[in-house]
Amino acid sequence: IKDPIDTQTNDIRRIVEYAVIVLYANQDRDETFVWGEGKASKLLTIRAGDVQGIRANVSLTMVQAQNQAKLQSAMTAIDVVTKYFQIPEPDKVSARRAFVQALSSVGFHDSEDIIRQAAVDPMGILAMMPPEIAPLVQQAFEQAGLLAPAAPPADGDAAPVSAPAQA
Repeated sequence: IKDPIDTQTNDIRRIVEYAVIVLYANQDRDETFVWGEGKASKLLTIRAGDVQGIRANVSLTMVQAQNQAKLQSAMTAIDVVTKYFQIPEPDKVSARRAFVQALSSVGFHDSEDIIRQAAVDPMGILAMMPPEIAPLVQQAFEQAGLLAPAAPPADGDAAPVSAPAQA
């Protein structure tokens, strides 16, 4: 499709509006029809005398084209988010703004929430780790001096020690 959908819709709207005006101008009898679906449907009648000479203002909804545009926006958003995840955490600090703008440009109003802040401190990185890996990463951070060692349990929290068995 070479032309933007808005241009096509406007071109088609003029043709449909002309057809509606001609149709109603020549309507010589009442027309009864069902409007809607299921329980919400209603029986309506267009009375010939009411519509002859009526002015029309036709608007078109091109659902398929709109759905295609939404799909394209979603696919672009997935690509943007995937590329953001591939950036090393320290680089995300400076790159985040560009990714937020890219996501906003395809129509996402919550792009600030979708593109998360970079996790550059050890606790932020630990929070992103799967539970089975987090203790290993925490230990590595502690050994590297990036994180203070976990405090030993307080006296009241220690496990009870059993008395040695008597012989």
